[in-house]
Amino acid sequence: DKIILAIREEGNPINVDNTPLTIRAKEIENDPKAPLIVPDKLTKPDILIQNSKNNHLSRKNKDFVRNDKLDTVSIYVEEANYNRALNIMDSFIKLLRHRGHSFRRDINNRGPRIVAYDVEVSFNIREKTKRILSDKIYETATYIKTGILILQIGESFRSKEWIDGATKLEYKLAKVVAKIELDALKELEWREECRIHKIQEAEKEQLRKEYQAKRDKELTNTKDLFRLAEYHNKANIIRDYISRIENQEPTNNQEPTELK
Repeated sequence: DKIILAIREEGNPINVDNTPLTIRAKEIENDPKAPLIVPDKLTKPDILIQNSKNNHLSRKNKDFVRNDKLDTVSIYVEEANYNRALNIMDSFIKLLRHRGHSFRRDINNRGPRIVAYDVEVSFNIREKTKRILSDKIYETATYIKTGILILQIGESFRSKEWIDGATKLEYKLAKVVAKIELDALKELEWREECRIHKIQEAEKEQLRKEYQAKRDKELTNTKDLFRLAEYHNKANIIRDYISRIENQEPTNNQEPTELK
């Protein structure tokens, strides 16, 4: 078997035979201005993170009232892991803004959501749980937190998750952003295909309507033609009858005036 190896150009840190996701992630990692390092403490947090932190602190008060007009990020972790999750989300949001993306609520006022190339994407960070079965018959299973964080992008069957493992979430942000951007570009391509398809279908429908209108007009003209031909035929029959009556000799039972 033959194996072909692509030669990387001198000075280019990216192999040409890498996947688009790897290439995009390396481009982000090689950007010296990209905020890729997740600090141990919050430093000049993004407004979404500041709102989330203030909201989290207010929850501990008995008179806490949720402010639905305040944009906060979704963080579902134990108190012991909250600061770490907050730091990850802060760096994640700053990296997205550095890449030119923004945040807004969706049409149902849910969010904020990531807006990459005008494509909205939901996101959240949560803590992985472990299901513990009860040894008693009438007790349900319990779920305990594991300290393993999960960063989820998207919803339902289209969602994608990055989980703490040998490589922590703090070092996966470039790949997450790369995935968001590539998926957003695919979404834009699909939208464009749908737009073109819609135009083509509209043109086909217009041609169909024009053909049907022409066909209906021709059918109407044909019916009118047959009707006129029928009138013409009846008129000829009457003319022929009148001509025959005029040319025949009047009988004794017919008055000439009445016959005429």
